[in-house]
Amino acid sequence: MAKRLTEKQIKYAMAQCSKGRPTATIAEELNVTQRRIQQLYAEFCKTGTVHVQGASGRKQVKPTNEEVKLVLDKHQETHACVVRTTCDLQPNCNISYLRVYRIMRENGPVTHSPAKSRRRKWIRYERKFSSAMWHADWHVMKDGRFRGLNLITYLDDASRCVVAARIFKEAISKNAVEVRSSGRPLRGSARRQPSCQTTDRVLLGW
Repeated sequence: MAKRLTEKQIKYAMAQCSKGRPTATIAEELNVTQRRIQQLYAEFCKTGTVHVQGASGRKQVKPTNEEVKLVLDKHQETHACVVRTTCDLQPNCNISYLRVYRIMRENGPVTHSPAKSRRRKWIRYERKFSSAMWHADWHVMKDGRFRGLNLITYLDDASRCVVAARIFKEAISKNAVEVRSSGRPLRGSARRQPSCQTTDRVLLGW
């Protein structure tokens, strides 16, 4: 379901409701819940005006003068980057990395970089058939019972089914190949092993 309607869609919905069209039909057409259309129409009948959508998300709270002074003084003292400055401030005050970055950017120590701010392309793979491709990734266990051990998991791309997983002391390619070879075949799949696999952004085929 869509979370937000445009002003044009709200006006259209109110016009349709005024004509006596069922709210369930309007909601299905606009891909929202029936209850949302009923709320908007109730407000329209009560006030006589169409609902105006407000800005989404929490309001941004500006840094206080004390926070700005702390950040700039620490940077002046160490001449460190944003990450290092944030770490140095943590024992004394709880200021987040993004807050430190915003303060340093607004006051000069950090400059805006268009290359870093552009949105990266999503890396997404979608195969139509099971066992066409498996995803593999290592993970360092944080559970106290397995602390320090490495978990490797193979995930089928089409069905999102975990086909193989095992825990090792070392995250090496030999162990990864061993687990992949033991991966169980998926129901309805003609092949036991995938035609290719991906690890992070590396696509391997065989």
